[in-house]
Amino acid sequence: MQKDRNTAMLSFLPEKTGGAEMDTKGIAIMKKRSGFEARKLAVTVAVSVSLAAIIQAHWFSEGAGGRIYRWRQAVADRESMAVFSGTREEKEAGSSAQVQSRKAAVSEDEANEIYRENSEQLVLVNRENPLSPAYDAMLQQICGGRLEASSRLYGDLQAMFADAADVGHTFWIASAYRSREKQQELIDEEADALMAEGMSREEALDEIYRETMPVGCSEHETGLALDILVSGNMEMDQSQEESVGNRWLRENCQDYGFVLRYPEDKSSVTGVDYEPWHFRYVGKRAARFLKNHGLTLEEFYQLLEV
Repeated sequence: MQKDRNTAMLSFLPEKTGGAEMDTKGIAIMKKRSGFEARKLAVTVAVSVSLAAIIQAHWFSEGAGGRIYRWRQAVADRESMAVFSGTREEKEAGSSAQVQSRKAAVSEDEANEIYRENSEQLVLVNRENPLSPAYDAMLQQICGGRLEASSRLYGDLQAMFADAADVGHTFWIASAYRSREKQQELIDEEADALMAEGMSREEALDEIYRETMPVGCSEHETGLALDILVSGNMEMDQSQEESVGNRWLRENCQDYGFVLRYPEDKSSVTGVDYEPWHFRYVGKRAARFLKNHGLTLEEFYQLLEV
């Protein structure tokens, strides 16, 4: 045990403390004296400016047994070390900027990887990005043949509705795939109704296009967009948001590859008013990425290199 008590105290600063002699390299060689012949223990430490620990020495008496030295390591965070000059505020600002830069780089890399994996189901369709007539929606019948949707979403849609039913929620799909001809028909019908109320056709179309996309610019043409209503409420309006079933969809849809396509606080980004009933299939990984980062599909595309 006597041998174990021979220790060395290390410090960065040249000083003398009770028999400790510090050389210019910051090495303290402590000599412990007892009834036996003094022994010397030399420890060499290479001090680096990137070192993230400050070693502090503490000693105390142990009575007749003599004096022992205990040293402990206290880890200092990077902000408290003089790695670079400047005020604390400048350091914090610099550190924050570096963190944000790293996060942005990671997000961009992951976004591009996700897009390369599933570019067809991540197709962006809006007023500025009409859908190519060559796009293959890969349609299949759903809802007992009442509607058509992309086969890309079918399995995950079944799983989502089954899990929702297990907790007491059922839904009605009001609309899925729509052809360009059907889209034009719906726009004309709504325009006629608004014009009958006194609007001009231009005013009617302006009103319609707040929530309905022009022909060729509707996500419904991809077969990946669904208007999902809560059973018992067939109104396609903001009352959907108030239902427990719709809340369940909004909170859990990403686990099945869907996203709420037109969020309430992103109308200026999507160009479409809030639609709590309109869900878009993008795949599970993409949906979770969009949800975790609070992104719309438009914002996701801003991260891409395409």
